[in-house]
Amino acid sequence: MPHLTWQPESSSGSPPMDALHQALFAALDRLSIAGDSNYCQSYVKFVGEVERAFRQESDWMDEVDFPLYREHMEQHARVLSALHHAAPQVMEGNVATGRKITEILLPQWMAFHIATMDMALALAMQLHRPESGFRDLHDPSAHGAPLPH
Repeated sequence: MPHLTWQPESSSGSPPMDALHQALFAALDRLSIAGDSNYCQSYVKFVGEVERAFRQESDWMDEVDFPLYREHMEQHARVLSALHHAAPQVMEGNVATGRKITEILLPQWMAFHIATMDMALALAMQLHRPESGFRDLHDPSAHGAPLPH
């Protein structure tokens, strides 16, 4: 399984949100390389990390009175439901079910969610508090690319 990493192209333009995403991808990567013998324990820890990340996003949405709060939280609820639904199977040793969710389905969902819901949240955060460090996504330097001469 290739390592699952956050890509700079996925930047929301908000350093706090990007740090949250980087931490989630790092947790996902740690889970992907966990051996079968300790996968159950790693899975439970990963689900906790997802729950904490989603709580942070919820706090941000509350802070900025995010207009898509319900839709955003619905997406989080669906992911958490899938993770929790699979947990008993994983605990019984069905590591393949956990791996399918966390190595195939979840990375696809995360890419879509970051590009849609989290980008909208990042913009709302910037409009609410410009000092949050939001970077212009059209500025090549925002992605680490050199500026043209």
